[in-house]
Amino acid sequence: MFIFVKQGDKYSPHVVRLGVSDFDYTELLSGAQQGEQVALLGPAVLQAQRDQLQARVRAGAGGGLQTTTPAAGAAGGAGAAGGARGGGGGGRPPGN
Repeated sequence: MFIFVKQGDKYSPHVVRLGVSDFDYTELLSGAQQGEQVALLGPAVLQAQRDQLQARVRAGAGGGLQTTTPAAGAAGGAGAAGGARGGGGGGRPPGN
């Protein structure tokens, strides 16, 4: 887990090793010194921030993979246009 240790007016990340916890108190085995001011971010907060960042990246990149299927009219329209082009060239005799 990460904690952020206050140094002046900034916080720097530190990796800590945790022991037993009862949801109110958690044993800190290593990674900080007694008396340091720290800020904690729990796993749920970190996950929410990661999800928000991924959503912003996907929105900026065009949304990623398409999850909807094309409409039936769109597929038929392409086929009709292709047929019209092919029909126009088929009326000429070969070699002319």
